Amino acid sequence: MAKERSRGPGEGAIYKITRPNGQEVWVLALSKTVGGKRERTVRYFPTFARANREATKLKRALDTGGVAPGERPTVAQHMRGWLESVRGSLRPRSWVSYEEIVRLHIIPALGDRHLDELTRQDIEALMQAKVRTGKSPRRADMIRKTLGVALGSAMSDNLLSRNVARLTRPPKQKRREMRIWPRETVTAFLTGVRGAGDRYAPLYQLALETGMRQGEILGLHWDDVAFDRGLMRVARSLERVPGGGLVESEPKTSGSRRTLTIEAGLVKALREWQAAQLAEARAAGPVWNLTPYVFTAEGGTSIDASNLTRRFQRTVKALGLPVIRFHDMRHTNASLLLAAGVPITTVSARLGHASAVVTLGVYGHLIPASEREAAGRIASMLGTAT
Repeated sequence: MAKERSRGPGEGAIYKITRPNGQEVWVLALSKTVGGKRERTVRYFPTFARANREATKLKRALDTGGVAPGERPTVAQHMRGWLESVRGSLRPRSWVSYEEIVRLHIIPALGDRHLDELTRQDIEALMQAKVRTGKSPRRADMIRKTLGVALGSAMSDNLLSRNVARLTRPPKQKRREMRIWPRETVTAFLTGVRGAGDRYAPLYQLALETGMRQGEILGLHWDDVAFDRGLMRVARSLERVPGGGLVESEPKTSGSRRTLTIEAGLVKALREWQAAQLAEARAAGPVWNLTPYVFTAEGGTSIDASNLTRRFQRTVKALGLPVIRFHDMRHTNASLLLAAGVPITTVSARLGHASAVVTLGVYGHLIPASEREAAGRIASMLGTAT
């Protein structure tokens, strides 16, 4: 056997051997630790130059969690490679969610299986096992959806002929309770926070009047507000990413990037808040944290969503009103618009849904009441009401 030729730390080794039939071949050997186990990949080539050339390609594939050319990938290999391939195209929080699903649920249960051996029954059994051990049906369905996207990528790469995750049945889920304030409660809440001089009163007014998502509100820049035209641009979201702090990301869907009309009352509230914020900054001097955000915490720092939600619910409770989630202000906005007879397409556009179909899926149960009201109105107009 010829002397081993090292390619540098972590780059593997190339050496020549003589087979029993007298043929001389060059061996490329690479090792990598995956999940605490040392995995060794070996390839044979007729020349040193060919082995050296292929070593770089093989090492790149292994380092990104992918599969070496010519190999049948395992589920673990494909999922790791897929995660790396989509990292730059997903919102940070979405990628972290996918990575957690893959690391904690998919790889431990299915990682050693070859990708082309994965079956519908394997995925359904995994979902059932998760629900049995206390995971929510929603979490189990996230596993199914994550596999569906990743296996779709495998089909595009000609690694699979069909996507077995798409053949699975989603676990039964209970619809998350949607708590909606009636108009009287909205009025009482806004009157209460304004009367108390709550610094977030204009933020709450914005949430209830526009139905914007919490992250969209927190990511709003002053440059996004056109006071003179009564317009507001939704261009980004501010979210906390585990291990990454507060980061700006693209809006949730293509429809989420939108321009909203805001009425004079909200324009006035925002102008007053801008003046108050500037006064705070001047008083604080150099210790003020200069940011572009419309809404800031004391000291000018960005607002953390969890802190805002807790503060909102404490305020609601102190006012003696029904406690809801921050996100339920978005549902309240939609319900009031639908009850007022605003077309579902307009409501969908203001909420930033991908399509009116999504809006119907979320709020369809609220439409019959407004339809009955519309029927009553026309009957009264025609004099046919009983």
